[in-house]
Amino acid sequence: MNNLCGLPVDWAATGSFLGGIGALIAAGAAVFASRTFKDWKRQKVAERRMEHAEKILAAAYRAKYNLIELRSPIHSGMERESAGNS
Repeated sequence: MNNLCGLPVDWAATGSFLGGIGALIAAGAAVFASRTFKDWKRQKVAERRMEHAEKILAAAYRAKYNLIELRSPIHSGMERESAGNS
């Protein structure tokens, strides 16, 4: 034991104390990483849902257009051009 400011220092106890602080910091980092991962996962699931919704919406518009084509197969070229531009 060495003297620090006139008081004896137990370096083994100091090392144990610092090890305990390190363990608490590591636990806090693990909790933070877990939350970050959950947020990232939630965002990715939301992105996938949006992609599926966009694909479904596009398919619905294509189906609607195809049904219109089936119901009235005779269109003039001008009508097809105006339908394609809008």
